[in-house]
Amino acid sequence: MLKSERKYQKTAALASASDLDIPSVSRGWIMIHRPWMHPLESLRFLKLWRKLKKELDRAPGLRSFEYRVSLAPLMMGMHIAWESHRHEIAFYRNSSHGKVAAWSMKATLTPALMLRHYAINGEKTWKLLGGFDAYDEGMKIDDGSV
Repeated sequence: MLKSERKYQKTAALASASDLDIPSVSRGWIMIHRPWMHPLESLRFLKLWRKLKKELDRAPGLRSFEYRVSLAPLMMGMHIAWESHRHEIAFYRNSSHGKVAAWSMKATLTPALMLRHYAINGEKTWKLLGGFDAYDEGMKIDDGSV
């Protein structure tokens, strides 16, 4: 079950390319809508997620991975810390992340998702490197603290 209508809003970067070699963090969440009504899509999501998680566990430059689950509404959140934003970009280019992202943007199972990338400088302040919100019409999206 795929849906073609989705609002997409890109978040502008507040940091520059010079921040590629400092530590970075990705924060995001994905909402899962009525998984029991979409058993095949739910299984497809779990299979894609499992493969991506295995790749992530072996990724060079990975510092930590944490995820959270909220039950009402059903949402999976994540925080991924990298040695550098350059490592993060390399992972996204060389993993199954693109397949998961493409599926997530179209599936009716996922009516909303959010992702933000941050660089962390020496003063431990976060600089926004960019991100996006994607949601079905009628969904209310905030800035997405997971």
